[in-house]
Amino acid sequence: MKKYLVVTNIWGKKEVTMWFSRDVFEEEKEYFDTLEEAENFAWLFKEYASVYPNPEKKTWDCFHKADKYYSTKTKLAYNTFKPGERLWGYVICDAEECKVLEWGGLCMYHISKKMDQREVKDYLFRGEDEIPKDYVWDDGEYEGWLQYRWGDGKNALDYVEPEKPKKIKEEIEDDGSIDELADTYIDNDDIENSFLKEEDKEKLKLLADRW
Repeated sequence: MKKYLVVTNIWGKKEVTMWFSRDVFEEEKEYFDTLEEAENFAWLFKEYASVYPNPEKKTWDCFHKADKYYSTKTKLAYNTFKPGERLWGYVICDAEECKVLEWGGLCMYHISKKMDQREVKDYLFRGEDEIPKDYVWDDGEYEGWLQYRWGDGKNALDYVEPEKPKKIKEEIEDDGSIDELADTYIDNDDIENSFLKEEDKEKLKLLADRW
């Protein structure tokens, strides 16, 4: 498999309808050998998608209970599409390390930087044969899958906690070498005395020869 992946979204509505009746959704996945190729493809996508008109931004007041003050927020009002308006976005990914390298455009439809990044990885990188198509998850099962596949995997049935490496203490064995050195050690005073005795013997010999 090629190392880099670019996923693009374009979505909107053909008519002014309720938010949940999405009429237009296009998604493409393209793989590339180099990051430069992936970035060039993303640039071409931006040039193409930027011709679409976007939904108008909506401004509203918000009251913050903790600090007791009002603030104003402005963002794209995704539920007020007019005919022909589109939202679009893309991600550049490292498919080998299963990591998003860049978020671009207005927004993605299924994923975002603010959501659980394990879900983002599951959407982008899950293999086609890992989970049966249209599989219905039981309560809590999907969270378990995310932890198993994209978390630390400690909830796997066959998971075994690795043993912590034991500290190896090096002990010095007494093989008697120290005692041997002690037995063969000659004190400096003993060396000096031995030399003096030899000197005395020489003096006595000279005296004897003289007399």
